[in-house]
Amino acid sequence: MNERETIRKQQAELITKAAADSEMGQLLRRYWQPVALSRKLQPGSPPQAIRILGEELVLFRNDEGRPGLLNRKCAHRCADLSLGRIENGGLRCLYHGWLFDIGGNCLQQPTESAETQTCDKVKQTAYPCYETGGAIWAYFGPGDPPVFPRFPALMAPEEHVVTHQWYTKSNFLQGNEGNLDPSHTSYLHGYVEKGEKAPWTDAFNCFKVDPAPNLFVEDTCFGVRIYAERDSEEENKKVLRTSNFIMPNAAAANGFETGFGIGGCAMVWHVPIDDVQHWRFEFTFHCKVSREEGLDEIDRIFNSEFTEDGMPLRKNENGFIQDREEMKSNSFSGVGPCFPLHDIFIVESQGEIHDRTQEHLVHSDVAIVRARQQIREGLQDIKEGKDPRGIARNTDDSLFPDFLVVTKSLDRDTDSKEHCYQLEKEDIYRLDTSG
Repeated sequence: MNERETIRKQQAELITKAAADSEMGQLLRRYWQPVALSRKLQPGSPPQAIRILGEELVLFRNDEGRPGLLNRKCAHRCADLSLGRIENGGLRCLYHGWLFDIGGNCLQQPTESAETQTCDKVKQTAYPCYETGGAIWAYFGPGDPPVFPRFPALMAPEEHVVTHQWYTKSNFLQGNEGNLDPSHTSYLHGYVEKGEKAPWTDAFNCFKVDPAPNLFVEDTCFGVRIYAERDSEEENKKVLRTSNFIMPNAAAANGFETGFGIGGCAMVWHVPIDDVQHWRFEFTFHCKVSREEGLDEIDRIFNSEFTEDGMPLRKNENGFIQDREEMKSNSFSGVGPCFPLHDIFIVESQGEIHDRTQEHLVHSDVAIVRARQQIREGLQDIKEGKDPRGIARNTDDSLFPDFLVVTKSLDRDTDSKEHCYQLEKEDIYRLDTSG
């Protein structure tokens, strides 16, 4: 291996690690991360053992319904707290009855006398939680948590969002990099119209017309905006699609909600379980369409492809149930109509952590290149004691006015950047309250 390949290998390894003792692991821990869907932890549910960022944890709701996330091993004798009882304001260990609240404070040591109590000296590792967008989020980093990012899909009422969690047997980084590549939609997500058209079918016609979009990027306060300009079926027109890289492990683009017009987006977080597997959390939102008005159909399509615990029905072990006949008549990939499943299918095919020294990057990878650069910049920010890009310390900074996801037909000579700057001022994600 020559010097250049050695450097590339070192850089790739640097940004794929998730453990707390790694540089990338420390960067991931500076941001709020989704850890579970709210509907899977209803009030009264038993505690859940989960593994996130390489840590063994227990997620629970106290008897007031507030979520808590603690180290799974009791601070006393390391018994498993996921077996515990939810009562008296916290989670009680079955072994000796020690009781911990959602902040990790020891509230009771019932097997100790009043003279030997050490509650004030014991602290169970605990991570702050925040619930929004149909998910429970946690902050794993040092110091006070940043202000929660107020992206439209995360702040909208429940009836305007559908939320899903998918297991993926691959490194989180390659999962997210698939979202930063607009050109792959013409192939991996390609389809052949058959039967009754879905509301979003026409919105995807541009993928067929022009599989090699004109791509360019620019930095935003939270990451990267990706512009993709495609030739249109209409004379003297083009189709503009913008998507986003969101530091350090998230993205936003238009998905099935595109067919309902401007005002929606699909946001995706790729959260490491460890270095070789991760959860894909997806938030599909539209400000003008409720679940009853069309989002439930997206929910139905997604739910048909995975089990109740988020495990895809299609997986490597069954060849993703790829149908070669379907490839001839319905879809390019042969694995059904569900876009997230297509993405999981292809990133798992790269291997658990794909060897980036074997890549041959081209112009269509411009957003992936810039995203990797921003991640490395974030690692350097931490070394220098600074907040990395996208961390907000006040409410105004958490609004991210340069967040924009659109699919739109424009006159061919329209300046796409200037058009987007104008759209930023129009509050396109304002909820429709006319009904």
